[in-house]
Amino acid sequence: MKWSHLVAAGVPVLGLQLAIAAPAQASASVVLGLPLVAVAGISGLSSLTPSGSDFSASACEGSASAGHVALTPEPVASKAAALLGGAPSKLELISMQQSSRKGQSSQALAPIAPAAGGWRCATLAEARTMPAIYSATSHTPANPDNFLGSARLPLRHTNFDAQWDRVRSAGLSSRVVAGMATRSGAGVTETALAAVNAWSNRHIRYREDSDIYGKPDYWATASATLKRGAGDCEDIAIFKMQALAALGVPRSDLYLTIARDTVRNADHALLVVRLEGRYWLLDNATDKLLDGAMSYDYRPIMSFSAGGKWLHGYTREPDQAPTLLAAR
Repeated sequence: MKWSHLVAAGVPVLGLQLAIAAPAQASASVVLGLPLVAVAGISGLSSLTPSGSDFSASACEGSASAGHVALTPEPVASKAAALLGGAPSKLELISMQQSSRKGQSSQALAPIAPAAGGWRCATLAEARTMPAIYSATSHTPANPDNFLGSARLPLRHTNFDAQWDRVRSAGLSSRVVAGMATRSGAGVTETALAAVNAWSNRHIRYREDSDIYGKPDYWATASATLKRGAGDCEDIAIFKMQALAALGVPRSDLYLTIARDTVRNADHALLVVRLEGRYWLLDNATDKLLDGAMSYDYRPIMSFSAGGKWLHGYTREPDQAPTLLAAR
């Protein structure tokens, strides 16, 4: 999956500059790394969508990194260091050995904690030897409705609605997921979330959509992914979503989230789960259950749930009353 972003706050893309803010009475604005395909879905922004017979979303494809909102991460310990205690992972050792055989200069890589099944997403195939430093940062003040260090704005429509509607309606039976995790008398617990995450990472190997379905981007149903035992990051996240739904987690508490890995400069898909008022992150990059309030060097772009669809951004205190601006 490749995203094309409009650049917030003054950087032109296709001749359009866009700054998005909260209502005038609000105390903070929301800055978005905005996918062009989603502009028409935000209330009040449909008039800003470029018009004309020569416009298409595909014309915007290019370097997604150009469209990111500049953020300064806080100096914190990395997730990888916490998981491995500073030791290199098996994936790192393999990567360094391969680099050495090719005569390339060997650089010390930050420790990475891959899941048992491995992990590669979109352009991550070319960047798999890059360091992976997952900083537990939060750019947005705590809010019970926000996760991954970002704020959310509701969307009406996206270009992924057809795929989302197809995969969200194709669930799994409780019999299929019975061996993954047990449900206690109190319902699904954190232990069950971790068990489903680890089982999925270990039994579903990563493969690109183009290798399986002959398409650059295809969202597979959970049953199709289970049957093949393979899928890309979206497919694995969708499988986890349906497995947890079969165990009894309300579908409105399961969020398929598309994000940008800012370390590897690659696109990724994750599952965020709300359990007893707290968000948890399930990632095929690690079997460890992570606090979903933190960003971990991911920049969430868009989320899908039974309760709606959202675009992610970051709040900031304005120097003046916030407004909605568009300039050619």
